Amino acid sequence: IIYHMLKNNITYQEFGWDYLQDQDRVVDYWIKRIESQGFKVMIEPTEVV
Repeated sequence: IIYHMLKNNITYQEFGWDYLQDQDRVVDYWIKRIESQGFKVMIEPTEVV
């Protein structure tokens, strides 16, 4: 983060928790990324206690 700030001469900006609003897109991205490393990915819903 610091490198990016100094390189681009910008101040730090907190994007907040909801910055990645499209959770399905984020999950799909990580599944494809993990599978590209030769792993098999299985997604299961968690149990709510």
